[in-house]
Amino acid sequence: MRSASVTVKNPTGLHARPGNDFVSFVKTLKCSVEIENEEGKRVKATSLLKVLSLGVKLDSVITIYCDGEGEDIALEDVVNFIDNLKE
Repeated sequence: MRSASVTVKNPTGLHARPGNDFVSFVKTLKCSVEIENEEGKRVKATSLLKVLSLGVKLDSVITIYCDGEGEDIALEDVVNFIDNLKE
């Protein structure tokens, strides 16, 4: 299992469209991906409702966990995706 923390720079955080884009991207990966908010709540990143329940906003620091096939590359790809999220 690999993990990394990233600060969300998207003005709307992981709500609505950016959250859906994130979940859709994660579903293309072969490994398991989980996301954790600053309060320590951790959910599977393949569920939009669970991701939305984290309340990720602008400047939130989240931790991404990848486990399984290709986890190193997947973690890098997920961090890059978060860094480049658009509204």
